[in-house]
Amino acid sequence: MSYRFLFSLLLLFLIKQLSAQEDYNYLFNGSKDTAFLRDYANSFYTDKGFPVNLDGAFIIEPTKKHQTWVIHTLDTVRRHSATFIIANYEINPETQEREKVIIDKFTVRIKGSMKPSLWLGNAVSGGKIDTTAFNLHVEFDSDSVNADYKVENFELTHGSNTFASKSSSLTKTMIDYLLTLKRDEKVVLKVTYSDLRGIKKEIEGLFFR
Repeated sequence: MSYRFLFSLLLLFLIKQLSAQEDYNYLFNGSKDTAFLRDYANSFYTDKGFPVNLDGAFIIEPTKKHQTWVIHTLDTVRRHSATFIIANYEINPETQEREKVIIDKFTVRIKGSMKPSLWLGNAVSGGKIDTTAFNLHVEFDSDSVNADYKVENFELTHGSNTFASKSSSLTKTMIDYLLTLKRDEKVVLKVTYSDLRGIKKEIEGLFFR
C-alpha cells in the first residue's frame, strides 16, 4: 500500500472527523439523548451513513424504516458506555473505488432497562377507565423514552366474560360492554406485544370502571 494512498485515506478521515456530531441527525429511540437501554430493541436513526459494530457491545440489525436500525446490547456487556461508529461508502480518490469509511465516532451511554406499563387510552394499569379513548399501548414508566412496541392481540376479561381482539383498539362490542359496568368494577387486559425485532412478550393490566 503506497504512502500516497495512506495519506489520501487519512485526509478523507480527518475531513470527516472535522464535521462535529451535531452536523448529523441522530435519534436514539426517537430522542437526541445519546443512550441505549439494556434488554430492549433500541431504535437508531441517522440521516447519513450506517452504524457499524466494531466495539463488540451491540447487535445491529436493519429495519424496514428509512435509515433506522435496531440496536440491542449484548447480555454479556456490563459497562455503562461504548464507542459507537457511523460509516459510509465513499469513492477513494486514489483508486476511484467505492470503500467503507468511518464518518463519525462517539461515545454512547448504556442505561438500565425500563419497566413497561400497559395503557388503555389515557389510563395506566391500576387506574380508572377513561371513556374518551380505548386504544391499547405499552409504554415505559419514564417519559424520557418512547417505547416502540406494537400491540399484536389482547383479551379483555370481566368475571366469566372474555373478549378477544387482534388489534390495538377495543371493538365496539367491548366498549359497549365496559360502559354497562358499575362504578369500581374491574376488568383485566392480557396483551401480547412485540418489539422492533418482532420478539413477542406479554403484559397484564387491571383497570377500574
